[in-house]
Amino acid sequence: MKIQKFRNRLQNLEFDISDLFTDLLEEKEKIELNDVEDFENIDDYFEVRNDITGNVFDVFVLEVSRNGLWAVNAEDKETTYLLKLSDLSSVLDRINLVELMYLQTQK
Repeated sequence: MKIQKFRNRLQNLEFDISDLFTDLLEEKEKIELNDVEDFENIDDYFEVRNDITGNVFDVFVLEVSRNGLWAVNAEDKETTYLLKLSDLSSVLDRINLVELMYLQTQK
């Protein structure tokens, strides 16, 4: 059935993203993406879904390390979060984050 093929392809894509995320963190233990003092110039925000309430909110990811993603709320710019890659709401957001990480490791 074609639907099962889609599910398998999505699962494989999610594994590949996670593997690349891990590989980048093995290469560089901490990757700074944005500066907390420079919010006006941050274009890349990510959508996060609260597992308890189901509410969705946007964050700017400032740094990625083995501890997680250090992020700040895009609206109030004061509330901080320590997130996991899986906390990002969409596969596209995870791809975009890994791409930003990759670009930072190439500098």
